[in-house]
Amino acid sequence: MKIRRTAKTAAKGKITKGHKTGGGATGQSMTQTTTSKKKKRKGAVTRSTLREIAKLQKHPKLRIPKAVIGRMARNCADAQMTDVRFSKASLGVLHEAVESFVHGYLNDSNAITQHSKRVTLMPRDLGLATTLRGRN
Repeated sequence: MKIRRTAKTAAKGKITKGHKTGGGATGQSMTQTTTSKKKKRKGAVTRSTLREIAKLQKHPKLRIPKAVIGRMARNCADAQMTDVRFSKASLGVLHEAVESFVHGYLNDSNAITQHSKRVTLMPRDLGLATTLRGRN
């Protein structure tokens, strides 16, 4: 019984027996694989995603546009009173407060998601964060 190693089989990590084992005219070759397969991680973070996160964390600017905050403030104020004006400074303070609230709320929801051993943020996580913060 000779064990033959060719260039192809050596590269693949296979050993082929060199004699026929009674499998007919063509013969059967027995192979043995020495390489192991690695499991693919679920939800692997790509480099581009990490680069984008790092880029967004570097900038101290606010994420919600000023126009959106101004529009929301005017809509809320118009529901209560008529002819209301806002100074630029008051909208800036309101903008900071809204950003801070949303950031904390999403951080809490993300912590709940990770505690559940999930990666995807779901509406039930947001609801639980609201309940734990004492808003309901």
